[in-house]
Formats: sequence, C-alpha cells, structure tokens
Amino acid sequence: MPSAETLPDADRAVVPREKLEGYILNPGHEVGRHKARVFGAALGIQRDDWEYLRDRILVGILAAPLGAARDKPWAASTKSSYRSKG
Repeated sequence: MPSAETLPDADRAVVPREKLEGYILNPGHEVGRHKARVFGAALGIQRDDWEYLRDRILVGILAAPLGAARDKPWAASTKSSYRSKG
C-alpha cells in the first residue's frame, strides 16, 4: 500500500511501450542503445521482453521508497529506485 514515503499514485502509473521497446531496450537507438546493452548484459532483458520489464517496473514502484521530488511547470517530477531480478 502506498505511503507518504512511496511514489504518489504509483498504482496509476503507466509505462509506455514505445519508451521501453523503442528507446530503453532498443540497441539501434542513438541514446537508448547503451541502456539496452546494460539491460541485456546484466539482466538478460532484450527488446522483445518489454512487457516483462514493464510489469516488473509497475510492481516494483508500488513499494519503492521515494528518492527525490521536484515541481516542474508542466508536472511534478519524482524519482524512485528498487531492485529487480532479470
């Protein structure tokens, strides 16, 4: 259950497919390719595994402690970290 120390509204989080498949797990993306290499080498997670990664993120953030928060003109920005096994 979310608390004051966890990400606000974590149960309503959305992780877009294109953010994972097209960027973070895309070895051909100009910027994302470095992240894709790390996900593949460290966790065995490849581009086709985007749904698995999305599901792990959505479960992990429910109890992850809130690390930082700041307001931006267009939205609030929060940061949270958690451990996950590949």
